[in-house]
Amino acid sequence: MGMRTTSVRFRNTAHTEDPDAPSHPTLFSALSVMLFFIAALPLYRELSRRSDIWWTPRAMIAPFAESKDRMEIYARGKPLAALLQAGQLRIAEDGGTGRMNPSGICVAPSH
Repeated sequence: MGMRTTSVRFRNTAHTEDPDAPSHPTLFSALSVMLFFIAALPLYRELSRRSDIWWTPRAMIAPFAESKDRMEIYARGKPLAALLQAGQLRIAEDGGTGRMNPSGICVAPSH
């Protein structure tokens, strides 16, 4: 008895479209556009907000003495209050220098 050989042919389906499959290019385009806007809308909202909302208004700036319970400021490792009281801070303006005092410093915390 001889062996019988059969040849099996496979159809190359890699580059052919199934004629029975539904094709909805407008649906896929609409979904792509919708997903783009879902992602882009929060980004646009954040970038179009007012740029000055993160700063304290001038009317709410606290004097330096009142801010000690909320924050401490250091300059070169020393508390700013100690440097001011010792007269070690000076400001240069209009060609001259003047001694800084605690009343000349205010604190405006950023949010």
